[in-house]
Amino acid sequence: MEITEEILGRYVNGQLEWQNPEEGWIYRGQIAAIKFEKNPRPGDIWFNYKVTIDFEWVAQLDKGRACWVEIPDKSISFDTMLYSFNWLGESLNHPGERLGMASRITGDLAVFFPPGGSKMDRGNIVPREKEHDAEN
Repeated sequence: MEITEEILGRYVNGQLEWQNPEEGWIYRGQIAAIKFEKNPRPGDIWFNYKVTIDFEWVAQLDKGRACWVEIPDKSISFDTMLYSFNWLGESLNHPGERLGMASRITGDLAVFFPPGGSKMDRGNIVPREKEHDAEN
């Protein structure tokens, strides 16, 4: 499916969960803004866009402690040509509200949740400074 600025715009104020099973990391964040721009590289093709997502907050799953820890990073960028997109939870005549994204090149998987969709409560995230205090 072709990804567009209109489609991604639906997820502002929603959440993104991004993971790489081979590398063992999972991030989740509250989407504040999404920027969608044509890649300026020579020889790019019609579906090659650079997407930058700015977050209100981002947390990383600490599997050892079974908790989410806030991280300082507040944005990510990716090229759409590296990923395939599909609706998740769709029925025969109605697309799902969640958007899936996967890359065979990077091994990354992601799910965009719409505003009011599956929601991680920021109150359950361990602040970074407390995470460091707990280690000492």
